[in-house]
Amino acid sequence: MKEEESPVTKPVNVTQSFLPPLEEVTELLKGIWERVYLTNNGPLLLELEQKIAQRNRVAETIAVLNGTIAIELALQAFDIHGEVITTPFTFPATSTAIRRVGAKPVFVDIDPQTWNIDPEQVGHAITSQTEAILAVHVFSCPCDVVRLQEIADKHGLKLIYDAAHANFVQASGRSIFDWGDCSTTSFHATKLFHTVEGGACFSTNEETRKKLRQLRFFGYDVDKNLTDIGTNAKMTEVSAAIGLINLRYLDIILEKRKYFHELYLKQLLAHKTLTFQKINPDEYNYSYFPILFSDEERLLEAVRILNDQQIFPRRYFWPLLSEIPAFRNAGVVGDLSVAKSVASRILCLPLYPDMQETTVIKITEILTDAIRNR
Repeated sequence: MKEEESPVTKPVNVTQSFLPPLEEVTELLKGIWERVYLTNNGPLLLELEQKIAQRNRVAETIAVLNGTIAIELALQAFDIHGEVITTPFTFPATSTAIRRVGAKPVFVDIDPQTWNIDPEQVGHAITSQTEAILAVHVFSCPCDVVRLQEIADKHGLKLIYDAAHANFVQASGRSIFDWGDCSTTSFHATKLFHTVEGGACFSTNEETRKKLRQLRFFGYDVDKNLTDIGTNAKMTEVSAAIGLINLRYLDIILEKRKYFHELYLKQLLAHKTLTFQKINPDEYNYSYFPILFSDEERLLEAVRILNDQQIFPRRYFWPLLSEIPAFRNAGVVGDLSVAKSVASRILCLPLYPDMQETTVIKITEILTDAIRNR
């Protein structure tokens, strides 16, 4: 085994950012330097928005600074200030955005197989103060978009999706971004596709898209009239340049992630103490490889042994947001028993396109030994 392939000689983190060839990035940067056009809807940003829209088969992309502010803009676009039903099993940014616009997150339980928000629990949580549902496509597995839309329509609620994980995913034959009133995503450096930092909003409604574009530029409309209280959420030309180069490698990235995901699954599927997220392979982008242990003790032992070998998986998402002091004033409906159970037993294994096959095999061998020794 070559030294660079060995997970014991070099730390293996849960993810590693994809970096395209530097010379390709430099070529686009030269154009930025020549134009001296760094931000405010520059030509590279407009090209990136168009290409992302084409790739996702949606009407328009509204690129922004990051995925968190994308959620904030979506909530602002609909003037949400009341209760927002959401999941406790997600990254803090989902509920942070709700708080930052002056609304109140209300946590409900998740589905035991997909780990997405449970539509039945959403229905139980609706009150006269509920204004929106903010659902998360966890690890890129689509939510029950049809059922959630039925609930939103029945109660006159806005339906917003945090699709930070779910770029380039389809759901029921349509882009994941075509569902709900608005979808947001992240282009953070660790994501499937990135602009170092970045994100985007999507909507099938033209007026909503217009509103989002104004909000990301301080509230100015196309005629430079200040019509809203917005913010500065514009993406720079430098970020757009990196995004354009990364798009060239998207198919390769997807192929490698899928290969390593399937290799993990092949090696670990026989272990009765492990279970896996229920997915449709045609509606998934293989951004993560989560495994669910039968109990927390087995998880902790596996983490300890892997860490000893310089392998660093991560407990996404633990603890639940409902258990974090910053969200102690959030609403909670039900006992969140499924979310609590999943959060205590879930572990995401390292997965990124520049991994070596030998690294995946080594990780599965270590896990197998850890499981057998329990």
